[in-house]
Amino acid sequence: MAAHTTSDQPQVRGVFDCDEAHRSPLRSDYKRIFDSGLVVLDTNVLLNLYRSNESTRRDTLAALARLRERLWIPHQVLTEFWRNRESPTVRHHHATKANEASAALDKAVNAARTAVTTC
Repeated sequence: MAAHTTSDQPQVRGVFDCDEAHRSPLRSDYKRIFDSGLVVLDTNVLLNLYRSNESTRRDTLAALARLRERLWIPHQVLTEFWRNRESPTVRHHHATKANEASAALDKAVNAARTAVTTC
């Protein structure tokens, strides 16, 4: 898809006209992106702050603070965050996990009791 160009028109390039796009990224490419690239959050990054333990939450917030100047949160992400942050799967995540662990422990204790009494 080549286009004719004049001095005042930019050259239009097609997807196959860009050889550098087909190469594997170099270490320097990753370094440049990690050092200066824009970081765009999705909804789960924000919702997982509710689901995470204190240490993970603190580490995540510290990382986000370091990225402050390069951080971007799309409007759609904020809309989804505000809509979903009160859902039971988010707000009661830790209680649900504690109940599941307790049920698994009860099952193991009952299995051990049964094994001991039937021997």
